Amino acid sequence: LKNTYREKKKLVYTGNLGNHRWEELYFIGKALDKINKGDKLVIYSGTPLTKKIKRKYSECHSIQYMGRVPVTEIPKIQEDADILVHVESFRLKERLLVHQSFSTKLVDHFSHARCTFGVGPRDVAFVDHLLKHDAAIVATSRADIEPQLRRILSDDAVINEYAVKGFECGKEFHDIHQIQTMLRNNFETYLGVRDEGIDS
Repeated sequence: LKNTYREKKKLVYTGNLGNHRWEELYFIGKALDKINKGDKLVIYSGTPLTKKIKRKYSECHSIQYMGRVPVTEIPKIQEDADILVHVESFRLKERLLVHQSFSTKLVDHFSHARCTFGVGPRDVAFVDHLLKHDAAIVATSRADIEPQLRRILSDDAVINEYAVKGFECGKEFHDIHQIQTMLRNNFETYLGVRDEGIDS
């Protein structure tokens, strides 16, 4: 667990900018500009930037776009972050595409014991999961991005609290060994192996 945080926080996003995720990152950048504490949103992504995205990101002093990095470097990058960011678009078409999906990137966030700042519609699976288990700071509308950022950036204790909560959520619900055991038990029960008392 990271016990100390930078005075000027480093928020990190590692992932795809498709399905209009880039827009929500832009609004995070604009909110950080407005808060104006010198905090940065650093984006690592292999998604090619269109002229529009380049123009929008250039408007945000708080966005630092790093482009593609080798996948082997991602864990180190995530561990160096003060806050990890995960977003999904508020656009209806994209909401329908990801409605029931759950990103494995969140499991990475939890495993590194880093506070997660999530942005997305309340009816998207990852947002529902984070809210249900109080595992992250979440903005469920664009209007909510700035106040939630102010909450998280104003107090290191909040960052630390949600780093711990995210780690505990990951340990309880996303530990690979627990998942494998659960699947094995369900499979054995389905086959009637456990009911017959066969030693496995």
